[in-house]
Amino acid sequence: GHSLTAMRLINAIERELGVRPRVAALFGHPTPAGLAGHLPTDPSAPPELGGHAPVQGPVPLSYEQERLWILEAMSGVGTLYHVPWAWRTRGPLDTAALRGAMEDLITDHAILRTRFPQVDGVPVQDVLPAGRSPLDFAELATDEEKVADAVAAAARATFRLEDEPPVRVRVFTLRNDDHVILMCLHHMITDDRSMPLLAMELSRAYAARLGGGPVPGAPAHPQFADYARWQRRTSRIEPDSGGVGFWRGVLRGVPV
Repeated sequence: GHSLTAMRLINAIERELGVRPRVAALFGHPTPAGLAGHLPTDPSAPPELGGHAPVQGPVPLSYEQERLWILEAMSGVGTLYHVPWAWRTRGPLDTAALRGAMEDLITDHAILRTRFPQVDGVPVQDVLPAGRSPLDFAELATDEEKVADAVAAAARATFRLEDEPPVRVRVFTLRNDDHVILMCLHHMITDDRSMPLLAMELSRAYAARLGGGPVPGAPAHPQFADYARWQRRTSRIEPDSGGVGFWRGVLRGVPV
């Protein structure tokens, strides 16, 4: 199943029935009849995510990140899970202000300054301190006939997940007043629904930098590392959930 679809279904069940199934129960019992027998009988809410806790040391991957990491390692292709977002802008462009605006986003969203090294053979999240995360930002000249190929090539270039946060920004200049901006991130740190939101935040930060006023920082909120730790605490497959048995049946006979 798709992780975003799973969360939408869980939220819908909670709205209609007043109970919130565990993620493990949903994946372990993917039919309505199967899931019905594993819904919580206590309508009390599960532990809240809570506020942001300072990151100290490696953070475990979320289950979704772990799945992506395994799939990419198995495929041997480092570009399957790139999430590019490109748009065209006409008029003067202050690339220094744009770069600064992108750095503002990276400061506000710790996931944008996260790399994924291995510790004792296990992939983890390593959140770099604000202000010390490298930004892969470049300006390139091109023309109308070549810009599509140039954008595609930049979106396909592989990320070194262990060494640096998978964030890439390219500004392709066709003319002084005509540019294409590419923001490419790895799926380990974003998804299709988040990219337009990031683009809007980038636009607001850019406008603030152009105006010389204070850059609007994001309000205090839990970071993705907080979610990953919360998920590991609350979504473990319990012995009686049936999840282990379900996946053993699905994977029976698969070569290992």
